Amino acid sequence: MWVVYTRASSNTKIISRLISFFTKKKKQKLKSTPSHMQMVFGKRFSLESVGGTGVKIGFFPNSVKTNQVLSIFEYKDAKQKDGILLAKGAFKYHGLKYDYRAIIVFAYYIVRQKLFGYKIPLVNKIDNPNRFFCSEMMEFIDETSFRSLDPNSQMLDLYDKPEKFELIYDHEIHGAFDVWFKEEFSALQALIDD
Repeated sequence: MWVVYTRASSNTKIISRLISFFTKKKKQKLKSTPSHMQMVFGKRFSLESVGGTGVKIGFFPNSVKTNQVLSIFEYKDAKQKDGILLAKGAFKYHGLKYDYRAIIVFAYYIVRQKLFGYKIPLVNKIDNPNRFFCSEMMEFIDETSFRSLDPNSQMLDLYDKPEKFELIYDHEIHGAFDVWFKEEFSALQALIDD
């Protein structure tokens, strides 16, 4: 199972650009700051929460067509788990609503931190445990450590956890995602074309 971090590649995605800007750390390049995360199963299916549609299971290559993939981590514990059990777990989230109230409050905390240096509270009091914004989907892996983090802070945290999360793709090291993923994408395309 992969944990994938992206940012919108289109300049029309102003919200994505704002998330990247406000969550960027001091020494980090803006182009390396994600605004979205998703889970990917079997290199084919994604589980993500998107405003307007909520939590959905989709086809991974379709979900990255309009996004720049920045990094992919393989969740090492998932290698030992049954793929069917993982899929069943993912389906319990499918169809849940997007957590608009929590993301608005969380955005306020992020802007306040960026402008005035205030710390983000560990608990968002407005959070609804049955609704999700993208980075809250990490609950699927770990219910405690990642729920209150933005996509960028989460990604940077995974770099520091190589015992649990193996970095398998980084856009600055591996180059363009479509080249790195080309062989797998061709195999998936062949399945669709048959």
